[in-house]
Amino acid sequence: MTTSQDFTTRARTEMFNIYTAYQALQRRVQDLSDEVSAVGVVNLYGAAGVDFPEQGDGFEYADMVAAFTNIGALVGEPTAEEKQTIIRARRS
Repeated sequence: MTTSQDFTTRARTEMFNIYTAYQALQRRVQDLSDEVSAVGVVNLYGAAGVDFPEQGDGFEYADMVAAFTNIGALVGEPTAEEKQTIIRARRS
């Protein structure tokens, strides 16, 4: 049977490890966003996606926009307070 001490130790470690993995994902999404900002959507795909390349699997410009929007929402942008509550859980 798991004791409260065992659980607390494991949970603190896991929460911080999840946060660390989250930060890596957030950086990857930010890199994509930065690239779009630098190049510009119109330069990538033309106005309203008219130059979106054929994907061969039915994936269209609207799918790209939805996926890009939703991956940003999935990763999100935590507040400093939210980050601190998780960082505080880190074990030395």
